[in-house]
Amino acid sequence: MTYDERVRCRSAVVLALLASVGCRLEGSFACGSDAVCRAGASVGTCEATGYCSFADASCASGQRYADNAASYAAQCVVPLVDARPPTCLERWHAGTMRFGAATPLSVNSTMNEGDAFVSADELTLTFSSDRTGGAGFDIYTASRAAADLPFEAASRVAMWSSANGDGKVSLTDDGLLATVTTFDRAGGPGGQDIFRATRPTTSVAFEPLSTVGFEQVNTAGNEYDGVVTSDGKRVYLAGFGAGGTQRITVASRATRTEPFSAPVAIAEISAPSGSDADPAPSQDDTILLFTSTRTTAAGAQNLWYAVRGNPSEPWGAPQLVPDVNTDARENDAHLAADGCTLYFTRTPTPTGTGDLVAAPMITSP
Repeated sequence: MTYDERVRCRSAVVLALLASVGCRLEGSFACGSDAVCRAGASVGTCEATGYCSFADASCASGQRYADNAASYAAQCVVPLVDARPPTCLERWHAGTMRFGAATPLSVNSTMNEGDAFVSADELTLTFSSDRTGGAGFDIYTASRAAADLPFEAASRVAMWSSANGDGKVSLTDDGLLATVTTFDRAGGPGGQDIFRATRPTTSVAFEPLSTVGFEQVNTAGNEYDGVVTSDGKRVYLAGFGAGGTQRITVASRATRTEPFSAPVAIAEISAPSGSDADPAPSQDDTILLFTSTRTTAAGAQNLWYAVRGNPSEPWGAPQLVPDVNTDARENDAHLAADGCTLYFTRTPTPTGTGDLVAAPMITSP
C-alpha cells in the first residue's frame, strides 16, 4: 500500500472498502521502498529511517517527512551521520591525515638506502642501496611474514643490478610488469633510462630487461624515478627541463600491449621555483606523492602531495605532507596500498647516509 492509499483510507467511511485496499488506521506509515511513497501526483523518498518524505524547498535537505512519519512527522529530513570512520585514503583526499613518528626499517645498512617500493600486501620491499658487496647502487629486496613484522635480511637482485648504478623499481598490481630505472645500461639510448621486464605469470621469473614500449619515453638525456601505475597504463618520471630543473612528467597508453607515449609535463603540480622529483602515485592513481625543493618552512627537500577525484581529472594544488618533513632531506616516498603507511628516505644534513623509514597514519580520533 502506498502513502497515497493510506491517505485515501483515512477518509474512507465504508469498512468493506477499507479492507479491500488493505488499509490500517494506525498513526504512522512505514515504507520499504520509494515506490510506496506517493501522495497524489507526488512521488516521495523512502528515507533510511523507514518513513516517507516529499520535496520541500524550505528544508535545507530539500525533503520533509510526511505527516504520518511517526516521530519524524512533518519535520525536515536531516541526513543520517555516517558513523563509519574515514579510511586512510579518504583522509588523504580530505587533507585530514596525520602521521606518527617515522621509524627506520630493519633493512638499513651503514650506507645509503632509497627508492622504496612496497607490494600491495606490504610483505615485499624492493629498494636501491650502495651498501658493501654491490657495484655502486644496486637493487635489493626483502620480505616479511606479516605487515606488522620487521623485514628479514635483504638480498641483491642480480638480474636487475648492474655495474653502472640502478635505482627505482616498480611493479604493476598483478606482478607481471616491472620497471627499473638504471644508468647507461646496454640497450638504452644512454644516461638514466627506464627499462621494463615482463612475465606471463607470477610463478615464473621475469624475462630480461629491455626498453620495448619505452622508445618514446627514453632519450639520450636522463629519465629518473620511473614508476608504473598499478594498471600498467601510465609511467611517472622526473626528467630535467629548461633551466636545469627537474619536472615530473607522465607517459601513458590505452592498453598494456601498446607502447607508452612521449612524456608530458604535469603543469598543475610544477613548482614555480625549485625542482620536483620522485613521483609516487597511489594504487588508484588519485594521490601523487613527490619530492620538491620549492620554498618551504622545513628543510630544503620535502615530501609533497596532490589529489584528484579520478585518473582522468587534473591534479589539485600541491600540499606539504604533514608531520614527516624535517630539516633533513625527505624523498623517495611510497604510499602503502591502503594509504595508512608512508614509506620514504630520510637523510640527515649537511652530511649523512639515507635510511628507509615508515610513518604510520594516526587514525584514532
